[in-house]
Amino acid sequence: MEEISSCEYRSLFVALAALALTIFPAFAFADADLDQQMSNPANRASESAPANSHPNDFEHGWECNYGFLRNGGACLPIRVPAHAFINLAADGWECERGYTREAARCVPIVVPANAHLTDLSVGKGWECNVGYNENGNICRSLQVPGHAYPVCGQFESRWECERGYRRTGDACTALHVPENGYLTEAGDGFKCDRGFQKRGGSMCVALLLPSNAHINFSGHDWDCNHGYRRSGATCLVISIPEHAYATDEVGGRSWECERGYQARGNSCVAVRVPLNGFLDDSGNDWACARGFKREQARCSRLELPPNAHLDASGSDWSCNWGFQNQGRGCVAETSSQSKLASSGQVRVEAKWIVRNPRDGEIYLGDYDDVMEHTVAGWRIKHRVVTTRDPATNFV
Repeated sequence: MEEISSCEYRSLFVALAALALTIFPAFAFADADLDQQMSNPANRASESAPANSHPNDFEHGWECNYGFLRNGGACLPIRVPAHAFINLAADGWECERGYTREAARCVPIVVPANAHLTDLSVGKGWECNVGYNENGNICRSLQVPGHAYPVCGQFESRWECERGYRRTGDACTALHVPENGYLTEAGDGFKCDRGFQKRGGSMCVALLLPSNAHINFSGHDWDCNHGYRRSGATCLVISIPEHAYATDEVGGRSWECERGYQARGNSCVAVRVPLNGFLDDSGNDWACARGFKREQARCSRLELPPNAHLDASGSDWSCNWGFQNQGRGCVAETSSQSKLASSGQVRVEAKWIVRNPRDGEIYLGDYDDVMEHTVAGWRIKHRVVTTRDPATNFV
């Protein structure tokens, strides 16, 4: 497939923009004219279709054929001069490619040397070739230095250096690529091969790998092997205590305790899980089962006050709907919604689905329906939905 140059893209974009400016105003004027005619009561009566017209669905009941233009109640032919054609809006004409409009005729466009025709119906109708810039009605050659080539700029031609050269003022100078280096994709710089790193901006020197090290993902530096940590320009072995394993953590102790053990100084000691407790997600500490609260080194059972329930954490409680926390208990709310509930106008229905297999207690369900009483009976006013894990009852 033939590639389109950036200059051709620029010309195409400008041509499309000019075409849009030609078409849309024509439609806008036509719509405005139609609205004005439709708003006039005198035009609401049906009219007999004139010659060179055909029926349509508009209020007048007819419109002119292609090549004719409405003039009052008649359709007159559009006078198209030589080297022209009826435009897309069918409300006038425009010149063919290579011609420009002068009054009511189309005259040839004079294209200077080193230029080409454009698809624009405005302006001069031509532009300079790549490597030339407009100067009045002629195209002057662009001064391109050695090891450069002309390119199409936004408004005029410019030049860029060839691959392996860099722009320095108005010239292109050769890039120095050192040994064990290569040109970048852009061709205006260099990078070092894997296992080498830049030094001084002009050299590629080999990496000095210490024992128990390897070249990292960048290819231009090194990391210590697993089980070793970096210390200056060397790799020191990590001292791993019993019940621990090495990590790739940069800095710090570079080891973690196994599940069921926790770090204490430079050793790993067993986690003592109390009654009604379990190892937490980290595996290096413990948490209390649902319905119990951690207090120092034990799990104490939570005492729920009346009109309360366990919250999502399982280690604390919240008041039921219609009650509020006051001190260490739940008292009835005095809000307008509670007053409506007490008057029998609003009620809440909770949909419980989860039961704790350990103590059989029923916890918060999937949703609460706030009901209101109407002449037709009770109906759902709104629904409060809570997504929960059916196994753990966690939100």
